[in-house]
Amino acid sequence: MNRLRLLTIAIVALSAGGASAASGPPVGGGTGDLRLTETRTSHGTTYRRYRQEVGGIPVIRSGVVVTDGPTPATDIVVDGTRRGLSTRRTATVPAPRAMLIARAATDHGTARIDAQPVLSILPGGGGRLVWQVVVSRTDPVATLEVLVDATTGAVVSSRDLLWRADGQAAIYDPTPVHANGGAGGLNAASDADSALLTSLRSPVTLTRLTAASICLDGAWARATLLSGDVCLAGRDFATVTRTDDRFEALMAYFHVDRAQAYLQELGFTNVLNAQTRVIANAFADDNSFFDPTTKRISLGEGGVDDGEDADVILHEYGHAIQENQIPGFLNSGETGAMGEGFGDYFAAAMSSRFTPSPFTPCIAEWNAAGFDPAEECLRRVDGSLTAARLGPGTACGGEVHCYGQAWSGALWSLRQTIGGSTMDRLVIQSHFSLTPTATFQDGSRALLAADATLTQGAHQAVLRQVLSARGLLNLEALDDTPAEATVLGVPGAADGTLNATSDVHDMYALDLVQGRGIIVELAGAGNFDLRLLRPGSTSATQAGAVVAGSTNPNSTERFAFTADATGRFAIDVSAVSGSGGYHLAVAGDIDADTRPDVTDNCQMAANFGQEDRDADGIGDVCDRFPDDPANDVDGDGFGVLADNCATAANATQKDWDDDGLGDACDRSAKVTLVASSRHGRALVLRSRMFPGDVPTAGWTLTVTRRTCSATTCRDRRVVLPRRVRLVGPGLVEARLSLRPGTYRLKARVTRTGRNRAERTVVVVIR
Repeated sequence: MNRLRLLTIAIVALSAGGASAASGPPVGGGTGDLRLTETRTSHGTTYRRYRQEVGGIPVIRSGVVVTDGPTPATDIVVDGTRRGLSTRRTATVPAPRAMLIARAATDHGTARIDAQPVLSILPGGGGRLVWQVVVSRTDPVATLEVLVDATTGAVVSSRDLLWRADGQAAIYDPTPVHANGGAGGLNAASDADSALLTSLRSPVTLTRLTAASICLDGAWARATLLSGDVCLAGRDFATVTRTDDRFEALMAYFHVDRAQAYLQELGFTNVLNAQTRVIANAFADDNSFFDPTTKRISLGEGGVDDGEDADVILHEYGHAIQENQIPGFLNSGETGAMGEGFGDYFAAAMSSRFTPSPFTPCIAEWNAAGFDPAEECLRRVDGSLTAARLGPGTACGGEVHCYGQAWSGALWSLRQTIGGSTMDRLVIQSHFSLTPTATFQDGSRALLAADATLTQGAHQAVLRQVLSARGLLNLEALDDTPAEATVLGVPGAADGTLNATSDVHDMYALDLVQGRGIIVELAGAGNFDLRLLRPGSTSATQAGAVVAGSTNPNSTERFAFTADATGRFAIDVSAVSGSGGYHLAVAGDIDADTRPDVTDNCQMAANFGQEDRDADGIGDVCDRFPDDPANDVDGDGFGVLADNCATAANATQKDWDDDGLGDACDRSAKVTLVASSRHGRALVLRSRMFPGDVPTAGWTLTVTRRTCSATTCRDRRVVLPRRVRLVGPGLVEARLSLRPGTYRLKARVTRTGRNRAERTVVVVIR
């Protein structure tokens, strides 16, 4: 089973009480089914998006994204599901009635409903059955999501779906402020031409226009006015200036088309790879927005026309990009702040790539020049603002455009360090991993996963440093899931801290081999538990995930485990109560006998009792000499107690004289000497040496001849020519020729490490 399938099953079990994922009908039953709604692949990574359902009814903005990268380190699960949902109610308010209620709630005559309501579950309080009704109106412009209680008919909430950017304006590339080096001399107060503003235009080629059309209608963009398409015979718009409404449509077409071309250049052929409709001068307000229901961008003409500022166009195109990657992306809270922050970042990134200048980090500077009083920028992306300085309870109050500066500032800072195209690719890739309600933490995790996939983790350190410094990433919470667990070796150890209130889990990954054992021990300051999760698990609460563990009501835990499969397991250290530090130690137990290898007296064979009857530190099950504490010191295969020569290797245990002392260390020697044959003066001698490994050079023969005169006899040494050869192991043959007389023949064996041996015979030659 592949890793993606394991991750999918795991996250489904987490949210659906053990159900399995499928691409057809909702999986499982009960209160947490997941339906696979989309699968995309980008740069070798597969992303599967699941929608949460209860009894076949979708839960609003709730689901899971499973990211399956090329390695375990690039896998993450972003879980946006809601727990404890149940509804036994049925819709007593019919859909047509819900539409009337929703339209009336907008309290305006221009309201219209273009799509059928969707019966859904609103999380909270166990779940509420509602009709999702989308109401559009033109004055003031809004696309409203109205939730109508499906059992009572009450209006639960009304929310504007439009991604708006206030006070924006732009063919300038990207704005006349860039080209002019500042706003000096530029008249932003009206839509009138001036010689300076006209001269600041950049000549460009409008690419990918439809050949059969003379309008701004192309493969990736269609720019129109409220009155309709912008067309011109020959499609030569070079003389159109800002006073002409068509100018804003030209701006929109060029910048959207070039932005999509850049995405394609980055390798993203499946991100908004379709025509985007942009309506220039769509209304009188100083406002622009992207509508996720129609997938259109509308540019206002209040103040400086928003279509005169490329930053505004590209900011809204950034929303379109995210909506394409993350359908239903929420436009409030941290989610909305990431959306607005990305829009600003994308506008600055495009400016930096094509027309860099000191004004690049200044977003919508031409639009802001039309404010009363004029401002330098709408927002900036090069600040050091943190989430804490901009979030709820601050002067910013968490308003998404203001709050988003923490996100855009972090991304821009990283871009300066990592590099433009690399960071742009990481940011776009990370969106695939996000759910519609993703948080700053989710976005940061997705960036880390994208970096692990696209650059093999080359920028992990700087990503962690910048994102955590901006308050966007809680490093302590990074290792709270198996997918993000810190890899630990076997043997291995780690120290960490936990808090039962704010940081409950730390995860560590272990690569184990089937049949091999481990012993895990934990000592901590609080009541911490220890659990081992099987490969593919996404949390310690997932059904069937825990395969071993220890949950004593104290700070000391220990368990032994033998792997039932080869794969990456996860250790979950969790705080039940209290807080403080802990020390985790993992010891190898190769033979799976619950004894750590470092203290096991027999590592390769299980011996739970550690029996060692000769007390030599070697367990009996692997001790060749279990009753011999000295063992085999000379390495000849015989223990000391059974070795006839314990200090010198003698694998044959030869003992020529059977005295219990092996030849290898017995100094005894012996030699025999016989006259085996005699023919006249010719004599053949045979001599055997013991032990039989003495070389011929160790054998000598001394010959003396007895001579007598009167009453005195003497033995005189005779030097005779002789032939000596080794005719067999330890058997010497010598041939002599002697004249008549009485001879004393003495054979002697001399060898280092042995005693000298002699043998004498007397031979009479007649």
